[in-house]
Amino acid sequence: MTNTVDYPTIDTTSSTPPSVQIADHYRHAITQGRYAIDERLPRTDIIATQTGCGYSTVHDAINALAAEGLVTRQNGKGTMVRSAPRPRVVDADRYKREIEARDRGHVPTSSSIARDIDVPWENYSVQVLDSSTTAATHRQAELMGINHGEPVYRRCTLGRAYGHTPLHISTSLMHPSHVRGTFFMHPDYTHRAGGTIEELRVLGLRPDSGREWLRSRDATAEEVKFLKLYRGAAVYELTRVFLRKREVVESSELVMPAMGVTWTWALDLTSKTPI
Repeated sequence: MTNTVDYPTIDTTSSTPPSVQIADHYRHAITQGRYAIDERLPRTDIIATQTGCGYSTVHDAINALAAEGLVTRQNGKGTMVRSAPRPRVVDADRYKREIEARDRGHVPTSSSIARDIDVPWENYSVQVLDSSTTAATHRQAELMGINHGEPVYRRCTLGRAYGHTPLHISTSLMHPSHVRGTFFMHPDYTHRAGGTIEELRVLGLRPDSGREWLRSRDATAEEVKFLKLYRGAAVYELTRVFLRKREVVESSELVMPAMGVTWTWALDLTSKTPI
C-alpha cells in the first residue's frame, strides 16, 4: 500500500525544476515497487499542498509520468500505476487496409494512431503548433524529393489523450500546390478521423507506395517541453513517406516518448504464388 506521507521534498536550491523533482520522486517509487499495479498516486492537489508547489507544476510532473507510460490518468479515478508501457502494435499493411476499406465505402471513425495506443477517438485531440509554407531545409528537401530552399508546406501538431496527456509530436510536409485553398488552410482545422490517408483521399492524392523507418534518439529541448519529458529522455522517431507515381505527396515524422511505448510490426507473409 502507498504510504500516505509519500511526498517528495523539494530542494529549492537545486537547478532541477520542481516538476522534474516530483516526477523523479514518483518514477523512482514506481520502479522500486513502492506502488502496486493499478494503485493510485496521491491527488495532484494534495501533492501541491504537501510540496508547496503550484498545481500546474504537479500537473506537469504527472503528465511526464503519463507520457512515459508509467501511469494513466482516468476521469473519476485519478492517477493509476500502469501494468506495462502502452503497446503500439504496428501493422505493416495498415495503410493499404485503410485505403481498401475506404474504397469499399467504409467511413473511418478513428485514426491509426488513436487505435494503436488504444485511445478512444472522442478522447484524442490535436493542437496545431505550426502551419505554414517555408523554404525547405536540407532534411525536408531530402524527404520530399525537392531542392533545398524550394517552398514546402509544414504542419506541426501535438496529439493528446483525454485533453491533457501529451502523446506525440507530428511534423507533416506536403507540396504547397496540393494544400493551397484546401481545408488545411482553414484556421480551425486540426485533424479528422482516418488520419493522413483520409486527408490525402479528400485532396485526391491516393498514394500507391511508401516507406517508413524508426530510430531512437535523445529528445530535443522543444520535445521535452511539449511532451512533458524529463531532461535527457529518449524518444522514438517514426519517419514516413507516401508516394504517388514516384512523387512524394506527404512526408511526416512522429515523435513519441520511448519509455511509454513498445513497438511491434505485424508482417503479412502470405505467399501469392503456389510453392
